[in-house]
Amino acid sequence: MFKANYSKGEDVLFIIGIVAVIFLMLLGRGKFIPSMGGPLIGTTSTSVYSSSGSSSQIGNTTLSEGNASPWYGKVTIQSGNTYEIQPSREYIYLYAQDVPVEGVNITGWSLSNGKGNKFTNLGGNQVKLQSDVAVIPQAAKLFITKGSNFLGPIILGKGEKAAIITGDVQNKNPFVVTSFKVNKCSGYLENLPTYEFYPYMYTSCPYPAAEVGVESLDDDCYKFVRSMATCRTPKEKDSTRIGNNIERGCVDGVCGLSSQCKAFIASHYSYESCVALHSEDKDFYLPEWRVYLNKSWEMWANERETITLFDKEGRVVNKISY
Repeated sequence: MFKANYSKGEDVLFIIGIVAVIFLMLLGRGKFIPSMGGPLIGTTSTSVYSSSGSSSQIGNTTLSEGNASPWYGKVTIQSGNTYEIQPSREYIYLYAQDVPVEGVNITGWSLSNGKGNKFTNLGGNQVKLQSDVAVIPQAAKLFITKGSNFLGPIILGKGEKAAIITGDVQNKNPFVVTSFKVNKCSGYLENLPTYEFYPYMYTSCPYPAAEVGVESLDDDCYKFVRSMATCRTPKEKDSTRIGNNIERGCVDGVCGLSSQCKAFIASHYSYESCVALHSEDKDFYLPEWRVYLNKSWEMWANERETITLFDKEGRVVNKISY
């Protein structure tokens, strides 16, 4: 019978050699885990992980595409109008699909574009620029036009959406529009001639003739209120030309209304009046937020763009490419 003729030291070297071969085979197949709790490098088992290892820094948080958030896939991105060059008209949507009843706080989450994922020709050189990052701010649940708005976290409830506008509302007079939750009175803001909201707010304000007190108005006033459009503030002019005559105190071109009628109109049909009368209604708030990033430049490219949403800890919540 053949008898091997080598020492115990050679046994150890032989075993070490076998282990080294196995190690190299696993490394070549991308199965090696480099650090405790770290992402798998080279694996394609899930779309969350990125072989590029791309990341960026905002504040003390590192945004890394190698980590999935507990909210991954539960809050999703949908493109809205990413083809605008004007920041005030450029927006995307965030949708809360599978979140608890109490909702999810998205204030402090961040969005980045895909600028760092592709080469850019800069002075004849191909370089990768750093991706732009924007943090989702606080917002006023109840927006008011007079005084200071109370800002708090944006709680996105199940089935709710947030329109994320890159810029802001351009007009700042007589009031500045901050991020807010849309309500049943917001249509009055939409219809102000000097303010432009993108996207359009599809709201249904309370029906003018259904307000308490309308039934006790005089006939002319009752007829006027019944003819009013919703979400619109009537305008009283100091003087209006009717034929060859100048009439005083006409409302939307209708003259002869009583002072009591005009006082009722002024106290019931404006955004401020609507909020005062209906803010306690169960259906006052609508399932939509308007969030302004207040950027002065375009955030999203028209094509070859990747939008990534990160949670407060810098983990990926959702990503879309187009």
